[in-house]
Amino acid sequence: MYGAVQMSDTSILNFPYLSGVEFANGATLFYRKYLELKNLDFNVKLVINYSRHQNEPVVVITKNFIYNTAESTLFDDIEEIPTLEINENIPVEDQDIEYVSDTVQGVENTLDIDAIIDSTTFPLLSEFTIEYHVVYSSTWKCPVLYFRIYNQDGSTLDLDMIKSFIIKNDGNLRMFHENLADTIGLQDHPYLNTPFYFIHPCKTHDLLKSVSDVSGEKQSPFQNPSGISIDAFISVYLSLVGPPVSLYLPLEFVV
Repeated sequence: MYGAVQMSDTSILNFPYLSGVEFANGATLFYRKYLELKNLDFNVKLVINYSRHQNEPVVVITKNFIYNTAESTLFDDIEEIPTLEINENIPVEDQDIEYVSDTVQGVENTLDIDAIIDSTTFPLLSEFTIEYHVVYSSTWKCPVLYFRIYNQDGSTLDLDMIKSFIIKNDGNLRMFHENLADTIGLQDHPYLNTPFYFIHPCKTHDLLKSVSDVSGEKQSPFQNPSGISIDAFISVYLSLVGPPVSLYLPLEFVV
């Protein structure tokens, strides 16, 4: 249904407002771009059968994280985790555990990574998955980012815990995202009827217009004279609302 994208023009007719057809085309092109890229730290799929009432595809992005609860440090990749220096000749409970610079192989040689994550002796590292859903809103005429976070046992994280280490407000993003965390709420997924956190779309149109206007007369690679092009729309949208909830796209998605 969404595999064949036929567009004589890549412009969005009523930018920054998006029609369902334009969203479907943009979502399909985003997925095709994902298939072209390599070595990404997240997975993408298009889902068209969540509900019989569903008219547009849902872009589903899943990403695994390791979280150091002691230091409030978030690791995007298991290879970033510092290893633990273990002296096998001394009982574990008598050792002063220190972090050392090493590789994942070093972890495996000293202590199994699953044992580190699950151990009550070392409750420092926690592994969890974030599942992002980009859903079209016919009411707001724009994408809405839903997300849920769950541990290995399937249990979900509450909003206070999410705000403590998932939601970001750093650096140059603050001009767009300073109050974005205040717009995060909880409601049922429009197709799954299960609770998801979501970023309220009330700021979406202003964010998109601000990016479209920022280059002035000089058009950026993902723009055309009428605003952001359909083929880059999902990427641009996620580059704006994704970072505050720890979703970062590589530049290859928008160039």
